[in-house]
Amino acid sequence: MAILFHEPRFRPLSATGGIYAGGKLYSYQTGTTTLQNTYNNSDLAVGHENANPIIADSAGLFGPIYMDDSLPAYKFVFKDSNDVTQWTIDPYDVEFSQSALGSILYPITAAEIAASVTPTNYFYPAYTLLRYGADPTGVSDSTTAFNNAFL
Repeated sequence: MAILFHEPRFRPLSATGGIYAGGKLYSYQTGTTTLQNTYNNSDLAVGHENANPIIADSAGLFGPIYMDDSLPAYKFVFKDSNDVTQWTIDPYDVEFSQSALGSILYPITAAEIAASVTPTNYFYPAYTLLRYGADPTGVSDSTTAFNNAFL
């Protein structure tokens, strides 16, 4: 299971509201200086690891940052582009996964149970294509998601 670090896209700001283009977000095992993987996809698969540190784009934004919720906690250290530490969060508890929170907000429906359809992403309400694994980029085939959404 995975948990999304921040939604919508994460952008740290300075005390005066300035952006940190090129800022660096390091992820560690809590209480240590041992680097810990984060991922750019909720499947946490090999090949989907973020670089460590993750570098903010020119607008100071980070892409998706998913964490492994089987771990007790992470430590995050954010440094500006000059490697000056701006803040540290330790521990960053991994208590609620996106899926766990979504299953509370949008539980499995009677129609899904009757059709033996299991959502792949509870973060979205029933009958939403993304709930059933559709690829919003259109790169991957979303036929199964489409069929499951229209039980």
